Amino acid sequence: MRILHVITSLGIGGAQRLLADLLPLQSLEADVRLVVYEYVHNDFEQTLQQAGINIICLNEHNFHNPRVIVRLRRIFRDYDLIHAHLFPTIYWASVAARGLNVKLVYTEHSTSNSRRNKWYFLPIERFMYGRYDKIISISQQTQDALTTWLGQHDNRFVVINNGVDTDKFASVKSPVIPKSLIMVSRFASSKDQETVIRAMRYIDREAILRFVGDGENRHHCEALAEELGVSDRV
Repeated sequence: MRILHVITSLGIGGAQRLLADLLPLQSLEADVRLVVYEYVHNDFEQTLQQAGINIICLNEHNFHNPRVIVRLRRIFRDYDLIHAHLFPTIYWASVAARGLNVKLVYTEHSTSNSRRNKWYFLPIERFMYGRYDKIISISQQTQDALTTWLGQHDNRFVVINNGVDTDKFASVKSPVIPKSLIMVSRFASSKDQETVIRAMRYIDREAILRFVGDGENRHHCEALAEELGVSDRV
């Protein structure tokens, strides 16, 4: 089987982390390749290249440019299964695969997005999601939020929870009492750093919490830590 994954880029994020873990495993039993719109030259790209995964770059910096549909369609013809990730790839892959003899899979990586705040996106979303043979959600909450938004729930929707390679943690031989906590993610409402910051009022005052990331909610979270009097530990 020839499998092609499609994502905007391998910039830091949960979807990109999933691909870096998943594709080398899939390549053991199938011909697996990846399309990105642009290179970002980071560890995720290096990991996949070292695993022998062929990365096809479109050299397109405008992710919302519909012209990528034509280029994707030419590439799709050579594959049995197309697995799309993130927006707007869910739209472009849906249109590019129209009329081709390929299976379409999409993975939903988040419980929310800005499109769900705009009513006029709903018919578009129903059409685009309707083109996929399988729609995978990374958690039950993610699937529940998606099916509620779409008003649809059938056997195309499945939950496959994100996995963890436990071999990478085999060096931990004894229980660890955390005094230093860390959360690595973009600052967005769906990541809910606010709850973690509020929890710092109730745990050991020697504990230090570190956030690694950036995004639209970062300054809000910094202000919340100041307001709650925990900024010296966050």
